[in-house]
Amino acid sequence: MLTLKELQARLGMSEWPVRRLLDALAPLLQGQLHRKPGQPLQVDSAALGLLERAKVLLDQGTTRGELVEVLQGELQGLERANANASADAGKSEQDDSKLVAELRRVIERLETDNDWLKARFEERMAALPANSQGRLTRLRALRVLLLGR
Repeated sequence: MLTLKELQARLGMSEWPVRRLLDALAPLLQGQLHRKPGQPLQVDSAALGLLERAKVLLDQGTTRGELVEVLQGELQGLERANANASADAGKSEQDDSKLVAELRRVIERLETDNDWLKARFEERMAALPANSQGRLTRLRALRVLLLGR
């Protein structure tokens, strides 16, 4: 549960704009606003995402009057998308098994390439000439490794 002061801090708004926002969104926040006599106004944490989205829309020029319609449309779009996603869940399990098999093949190929690169690196490191202290500078060693000279 978030108090009005916590909402002010999270949304970066003063008290009255937050109150007006809560009043405008009251139809969407049913059951998430808690007003009890003698206690401060409290909002469920689950409503924070909706309030933050409303703040973004207000900053983009949406009026408080249009806010409920816009957010309701977005919520309905999300509900439809979730319904479609659950319908496609059976298909996705088969696709997932194919994807896992393909990823395993890619991992095996990458491990083989990595082993080859390690061997090539060791060969190159063994063939590097040493400088006066018996070591190359990092830049020189990198140049030799990458360019072969």
